[in-house]
Amino acid sequence: MNFSQTVTVLIIYGINILFASAALIFTLVNPKIGQILLIIIFIIVVWFVFHTTIISDKNPERLKKLEKKIGLKKER
Repeated sequence: MNFSQTVTVLIIYGINILFASAALIFTLVNPKIGQILLIIIFIIVVWFVFHTTIISDKNPERLKKLEKKIGLKKER
């Protein structure tokens, strides 16, 4: 995703703060609300990981075929 090392660490800290806040809400306020927040944050993080090139620079085959049909070229 072409983020610098500092920005990547800040993103990780932000995700960690979201999960910690949901855990505090789970413990101190209401377990049901905290559980719902944890599930929502988890789904968002998993979606983000699977739909970006955060793990590797390789695109899935479907995305390559779609880019080929549309005629898009990925700029680096």
